[in-house]
Amino acid sequence: AISERGCERTSKPNLELLEIEYTFENARHKIYIKDGIEVSLPWQSSNITLSFAVLDFTQPHLNQYKYTTGTTQEWTDLGNRNFINIIKPNIGVHNFKIQGANSEGVWSNIAEIKITVPPPFWKTTLANIIKILLIIGIIVIAVIRIRKRIEHQRQEIIEHERVMEQLERQQ
Repeated sequence: AISERGCERTSKPNLELLEIEYTFENARHKIYIKDGIEVSLPWQSSNITLSFAVLDFTQPHLNQYKYTTGTTQEWTDLGNRNFINIIKPNIGVHNFKIQGANSEGVWSNIAEIKITVPPPFWKTTLANIIKILLIIGIIVIAVIRIRKRIEHQRQEIIEHERVMEQLERQQ
């Protein structure tokens, strides 16, 4: 591509990941990020904004951006908007690939970021194991109590029969 000064520009522009802003517990939080980083956000996070910029200031209003996620190979065109908004992220791992072009249409290398939103404790594997163990424990306790009650009733019947036999002998 040829710049407005008539010089040919062959190098790709740099795309920098800037920050992630999100709402958690009614407050805005900010994390400064870079390419290749992994970020974990609380499961209650909302209104996430992922910001980035092409470091070409010749005509920044003409810079273009696009992104894709790990769930699709299709790129979403952002035009000159240099951020992605996520209202309420799903629980799981979100792999974002972002690319930007300078005012001359030269695309940058792809920048990547992994955003993890872990499940709340009660939806984790450990919590499910604890729930299963509690259910098994309740069933075992119930079976033991039922067996004790049956054994107690059996003992009462045996005692009642013994008393009846003694009464019959006395008559």
